Amino acid sequence: MMLWRNTCRMTSCQLLGMRWVQELEGMKRAHKQAASTHSATEVRLNRALEEVEKTKAQLKLKEIRIQQRSSKELNTYKLRTENWKDKRLSSSQVLSN
Repeated sequence: MMLWRNTCRMTSCQLLGMRWVQELEGMKRAHKQAASTHSATEVRLNRALEEVEKTKAQLKLKEIRIQQRSSKELNTYKLRTENWKDKRLSSSQVLSN
């Protein structure tokens, strides 16, 4: 009877040990999967950040081009206005003489 109890206890201990091993393996798998998911998310975030930086640079370049064009248009307008004023002044001087 004593032998049977010892055998039963050993079997119980072995079964409990196997359950712990299974649980530990499950936890390792879950941890590995979470790490993999985290890594993939981090890669996607880095790519998105690179894309944002690229878009910001393109937008800044576009703004500079718009400002340059506006500046050229303003200079052209000023020159035309001055030219028009000069023509009016010279024509009035011709008429005065």
